[in-house]
Amino acid sequence: MSSANITDTHAELVRLNDEKALFYLPVIIYMLILMFVGTFGNILVCCVYLSKQTKTSSHYFILALAMLDLLTCLVGMPTEVADLRYPYMFYAPAACLVIWKRKRTRIGEKLPDTPTSKERPSSDGVSNDPISTEMSSGNDGSWESERRKSTISARNFKKQSSKNQIKVTRTTVVLFAVTVAYVISFLPFLIVMVLRSTKKDFEESLSSAGEMLYKFCSKSYFINNAINPCIYSFLNINFRKDTKNLMKRILASCCCRNRGGTTV
Repeated sequence: MSSANITDTHAELVRLNDEKALFYLPVIIYMLILMFVGTFGNILVCCVYLSKQTKTSSHYFILALAMLDLLTCLVGMPTEVADLRYPYMFYAPAACLVIWKRKRTRIGEKLPDTPTSKERPSSDGVSNDPISTEMSSGNDGSWESERRKSTISARNFKKQSSKNQIKVTRTTVVLFAVTVAYVISFLPFLIVMVLRSTKKDFEESLSSAGEMLYKFCSKSYFINNAINPCIYSFLNINFRKDTKNLMKRILASCCCRNRGGTTV
C-alpha cells in the first residue's frame, strides 16, 4: 500500500513537473538561444584576440571577459535550463553553490612628464640657450635646418597623437557600451528581486502572465554574457576585419586538407 502511494505520488509529481516545464517553454527557448549565441560568439572573440601578435591592455581585458562569459554559457546557462525543465524535481546542491565573481582591474600607464627648460644666463652674461647661441654665432644655414627638422618632428608628433587619440576613443566607446549593456541587463533582475524581498507572497500572487514575465526578468542578466560579441562586431572595425581574416584562414586550411586527402 505504501509503495503504491509512493508510486502514485511520483507519477503526480512527474505530471506536474511536465506541465510546468511546458509552461516555461518560452523561457527555455530564450535561454537556449542565449547559450548558443554566447558560446559561439565568445569562442570567436577568444580565437580572434588570441591570434593577435601584439596585445594591448584592452585586448587582455576583453579576452578575460570573453572567457568568463564562455564559462557562464557552458556551465551556468545549462544549469538554469535544467532547473526550468525540472522545476519540481531538479536536485543539484553543487550547482546551487556556484558563485561567479568578477574582478575589474584598472591598468593605467603613467606617461613621463615633458621636461621643460628655462633660459639661465651664464656667469659671463652669455645665454646658455642653444638657439640663441646658434643665432648669435651667425650660422644661419644650420639654424634654418634645425628649425625645419623641429617643424617636421612636431608635425609627425601631432599626426601620431591624433591617431592614438582615435584608437583610444574607439576602445573607450566599446568598453562604455559593454558597461551599459551590463547595467541594463541586470536592471530587470534587480527590480524583481527587490519586489520579491519587499512584498510578501509576491510569487504566489502572480498570474500566469506575471509568472512568465517574472521568469524572463529573473534570467535577464544572462543577456550580458551573450551580447558582448555583438557589441564588438558592431562597434569595432578591426574586430570585423580580424574575424574575416580568421575565417579565410580556417577555410583555406580546410580546403588544403581536403585536397591533400583526395590526392592521396
